[in-house]
Amino acid sequence: MDLKDLIKTAESGGHLWMSELRKEFDVYSNEKLVLKAVLFDCTTRDLELRLPRPENESEEEFLRDYTARNIFNILSVLGGQSMSLYYRRDLEWLDKLVQSAVSLVKEHPGYSKVISINNNMASALGFGRFYFSMIDLRALEPASEAGSEPYEFLPQKLRKAAQTACKGLYLGLDVGGSDIKLAAAEGGRITELREYDWDPESFTEAGMLTGPILKLAEEAAQGRLFDAIGVSFPDICCGDRIVGGETPKTRGIREAHPGSYREQLAEISALADELRRFAKPGAPVRIINDGHMSAFTAAVEYAEAGEADLSRGIVAHSLGTDLGFGMIDSRGAIGDMPQEFYDIYLDMGDLPSAAIPAADIRSTCNENTGLPDARRLMGQSAAFRLAMSRGIAGMNLFTDSRGGIVTIAKKPDMRKPCLEALMIRAQDSSTPEAEIFREIGRNLGMMSREMDFLLAPATDRRLVFGRFVKRREVFELIKQGCAETAPFIELEAGDESLANTPLMRELAASPKYTVAQFGQAVGAVYYAVFAGGADDSVLPFFS
Repeated sequence: MDLKDLIKTAESGGHLWMSELRKEFDVYSNEKLVLKAVLFDCTTRDLELRLPRPENESEEEFLRDYTARNIFNILSVLGGQSMSLYYRRDLEWLDKLVQSAVSLVKEHPGYSKVISINNNMASALGFGRFYFSMIDLRALEPASEAGSEPYEFLPQKLRKAAQTACKGLYLGLDVGGSDIKLAAAEGGRITELREYDWDPESFTEAGMLTGPILKLAEEAAQGRLFDAIGVSFPDICCGDRIVGGETPKTRGIREAHPGSYREQLAEISALADELRRFAKPGAPVRIINDGHMSAFTAAVEYAEAGEADLSRGIVAHSLGTDLGFGMIDSRGAIGDMPQEFYDIYLDMGDLPSAAIPAADIRSTCNENTGLPDARRLMGQSAAFRLAMSRGIAGMNLFTDSRGGIVTIAKKPDMRKPCLEALMIRAQDSSTPEAEIFREIGRNLGMMSREMDFLLAPATDRRLVFGRFVKRREVFELIKQGCAETAPFIELEAGDESLANTPLMRELAASPKYTVAQFGQAVGAVYYAVFAGGADDSVLPFFS
């Protein structure tokens, strides 16, 4: 292993995947760094890195970034009250490297967002502010990880939630980055499916974000009150409150209120309280992250089909405007972790693309942090970036270029038309457009390898929801690519084949709408019943 060669690979546009670097350093590096995260459930998690000694300033900077990115990934996914870094503090070079990596995470405006997220979660859960500690390796004690005994009655509880949702008036909302999808059900039948297009990244006030959601709920209620309301929302949620506040969807609001964003976030966070006026007194109004809603929706459908073995839990992704991730364990628990996989680092390479301004769709950098991350490797941002970098014909029909910055046109909003055009052409597997979706699949496989390091899920099955699943040919291309980089992963589509519950079967039979589009909105109905206690069967641990 030669650090100089790794740096040259990155500078020339080659990939340097985090999981492969970690494996390389494990073999050739002697010095250990243990990152101990104290999680919000008060257990601890130890993750170990090996670090080689740098020979010059360039190598020192590379290893600082590598260490900082591992810290960032851990905090983005696991979160926690604090992180202690254990290493040989008597080694001057190692102490300098670790201290500089921690300073980078704390002080860089992109990296430090993860600390803001953890502080927001800590406040919601009653903990103090996040902090780092540097401790000598000799003081390391074993981690105290939580047990995960399966909850044997989980399938029955899930089936009962689906049955209960057939006996009243319910509302499910799936809030996304390009649209809001609504599903209303009464007496076991879907009474309304609606899609409302929007662009929340352009909003400058909290009311611009919450207003359309509340208006849709009011119109669906038609003067009546719902028995339960469920919401799938693209941010970190704790106790039905939206607490992350650092996603791309709220970037415009953050930038418009640099000194008073806390007040704006408080208004967004109280969405569940506002929705209660459309529900019966005491009726549940439940909000969870969109990725977790994907996992929950899949669990309900599996349980209804009689696939009672949920003992390994469920992992799900949503691929659409962004990359969503969700997981429930064998107990039906989500857990109080950020699990923000769309923000993590997967690749330390391709520096030419990372040098392009984040506002440009050709960049691998996320506009939210200004750093290269998974968002530009998967989801529609990845499709647009790869189409531009590979010179796909016709992209000029969907883009604007000003001052050398290329963006997807917003007036009118061309995001959906552009992605649809790419997917239509990709149905011919020999086209350059088809290779775009294979590449997205390869990147999804690399994320699964990073997931193994961070979360170690018990299942290798991944459910995929969202617009990318809408066309079977496109999903098959993603599966082909994923098989190249993570052959141990089994991808399954969250489409009509998953429809087993009464409401989901009715959706699957619709000539106009698909499960890939509205499945999570229907799942939100079930979640409100299941987690809200509308069927008097709340699980002992389901946060």
